[in-house]
Amino acid sequence: LLLPAYSSSLSAALNIPVNISTGCQGLSLRYNNLLVLLPYQFAHLNHAVPNLRNLDLSYNQLQSLQPGHFYGLRKLQNLHLRSNGLKQISLRVPWTWNKLEKLDLSGNEIQMLDPAVFQCMPNLQTLNLESNKLSSVPMEAVAAWTSLTTISLAGNSWDCSPSICPLMGWLKTFKDPKDISMICSSPKSVQGERVVDVVRNHSTCAEMSNVLSSTAVLILTSTQILNITTDVSPYDYTDLDFTESPVDGLTPSSTEEIPFFLLRLSFFLSFFLSFFLSVCLFFLFYLNNLQHPICS
Repeated sequence: LLLPAYSSSLSAALNIPVNISTGCQGLSLRYNNLLVLLPYQFAHLNHAVPNLRNLDLSYNQLQSLQPGHFYGLRKLQNLHLRSNGLKQISLRVPWTWNKLEKLDLSGNEIQMLDPAVFQCMPNLQTLNLESNKLSSVPMEAVAAWTSLTTISLAGNSWDCSPSICPLMGWLKTFKDPKDISMICSSPKSVQGERVVDVVRNHSTCAEMSNVLSSTAVLILTSTQILNITTDVSPYDYTDLDFTESPVDGLTPSSTEEIPFFLLRLSFFLSFFLSFFLSVCLFFLFYLNNLQHPICS
């Protein structure tokens, strides 16, 4: 259904003709100079056009939008919002848009993506973000793109600093051919170069990976040290201090030399006493023989 382009307000545009079939699946509101959508603006279409699958609001003047504006269009699969001057799309009322499969946001002024918006679209397959003012995409947003099969990202103001890494990391795992038409807008040193080339040639995201790897190693090492220091047997009396060298830790202290000295002294005294007693016995035996000689 193509409604006339002379409508100046959405309320006028949504006066559905009485003879329209309830089986209508497409509604076009292109070029209607629409400035704003009211909350629950389309709610009544759930009854008037219950099988609506496609809604085209392209080439209007909608500068802000919320998914809640489309409440009631539960069967909607395709939503076109091309060239509206949209600056943001936010989610204020939590709800889930299970049926939506295609979202066209190309040709707008969007600078930042709200992750919550995409989290309410669990079955979104096609996303067109061409010709906006995006410089990066947050990790939370790409994490919500679990069902995407097609994405368009060309014509944005991509910042080829490490802030681009969450998006590029996601594209590496994306099944669709990589969007090599993404061009860097900043920093100045790489303006006009392809994002994929800059990321590869300048190791932009490799450095971040190294930092994360180093951090993981440090965490692992710290955990191992903690395990070593806390799993000490109650029978171990030596506390190892990691500020000392292993050799220093094994060097006997002065308190360990005293028992050894006493051991040597006791051994010497025992030997001396044994020798003295042996000599005394021999001398007594000799004197006894002199006083009482044995007769043959």
